Amino acid sequence: MIRARALLAIVALASASCADAPRRIAPAALDRAVQEIEREFLPEGPGVAVAVHHRGARILHRAAGRADIASGRTLAVDAAMPIGSITKPVTALAVLLLAQDGRLRLSQTVGELLPEYAGPGRAVTVEQLLNHSAGIPNFVDRDDFESLARRPHTPAQLLALFAAEPLVFAPGTRYEYSDSGYEVLGAIVERSSGLVYGEFVRARIAAPLGLDSLRFGLDRAAAVGYTHRDGAFLGAEPIDMSVAYAAGGLRANADDLVRLFVALHDGALLDAAHRALAWNPARLASGAAMARSLVWGICELDGRETRQSGGFIPGYRAYLLHVVAEDLTVAVVSNADDGAADPTQFARRLARTLLEGAPDQAAVALTPAERAALVGRYRFEGGGEREIFERDGRIHSRRGAGEPRELVALAATRFALAGSEGTVVFEFERDASGRAVSVSNQLDCGPLETAVRVAEGTPP
Repeated sequence: MIRARALLAIVALASASCADAPRRIAPAALDRAVQEIEREFLPEGPGVAVAVHHRGARILHRAAGRADIASGRTLAVDAAMPIGSITKPVTALAVLLLAQDGRLRLSQTVGELLPEYAGPGRAVTVEQLLNHSAGIPNFVDRDDFESLARRPHTPAQLLALFAAEPLVFAPGTRYEYSDSGYEVLGAIVERSSGLVYGEFVRARIAAPLGLDSLRFGLDRAAAVGYTHRDGAFLGAEPIDMSVAYAAGGLRANADDLVRLFVALHDGALLDAAHRALAWNPARLASGAAMARSLVWGICELDGRETRQSGGFIPGYRAYLLHVVAEDLTVAVVSNADDGAADPTQFARRLARTLLEGAPDQAAVALTPAERAALVGRYRFEGGGEREIFERDGRIHSRRGAGEPRELVALAATRFALAGSEGTVVFEFERDASGRAVSVSNQLDCGPLETAVRVAEGTPP
């Protein structure tokens, strides 16, 4: 442990030597980051692998915990684990490469590229699939998804699960996350390239970038996936990766995830025009900017702009976070889907530790008048209400008959759900008098729902 910390300190000093560095990652901060990893992931439980790059240099590469609890095998730092929905940025990159090659256009429709696709989604464009504004219903919400996910499916069989379903909304009019859209994109990649999806990823993305761990499918030999039930970690029942497909079927190690992001950031595969599409906010048909590009989610960490993506499949979770101004990229992969530290929250705490020296999100103190201006009942357009009330000098939220949840003040009108590390945010809109008139909440900067104030007063 002492030798590892000393080495990390030396690497940190070397990587911080650039005179133009916006912030120096202090050796003490690296030491605290290592302690965070050791504390959160116990040696006898499922594990985590972490990689951090700062301004082009790897400053932290660490693993803790077990790859296999039964055998006691330690998790290797380069263990390739399923990355779930971080597959989607790779699929988006594949599509942009084909567009760059002239093999497809982002304005083309599903019907043009997949003539056999029958259903209302034929008129959806490739760009709308990429930015989750297509309106195709998400097939993972099916009541029978858990059982069908354990059976192998061809891409055609996957698309048949939802192709005939009516669209949830008019394409291009709003954002709604959809695995279905990325399954369609996988089929488009195969049709446009002549290669099976996994082969295309290997030939056009992984091999040119030297990302040896980036592959399609599940490798339980690298790390057994666990879920937490009745106070114990049990082997998770895996899904068939053919169902995860282009929406969630890839695996990688933590360092290759960071290197993938750095390659996209630096333009290693894309020309300037397509790199801009991968980086800058996408737009709805109305022209409104979205909280995502065609590849990454666009969010923030305590006011710092970020690019990010997270993933989950049974037994595994992963998260990739890039803090733009600091050029800091953190990747976390874990072989537990529950009961251990959440990679999303853990990566954000790790980034804070490196940048600020402490993992906790900074909160602001509100005056009694500022708190009182928010208290009341708020009604959703589709029915149901949210109560905002004050308890012991803190603001709380309760949706319907649910449990009250504390909100941490980031500003007078901006709050984070306590324990979410800023991934769930509430924004209040105020009138000229300062009184709140509506509250909207967001998940990873993607809008969820808005409620309009209908009553004053503090609920019981």
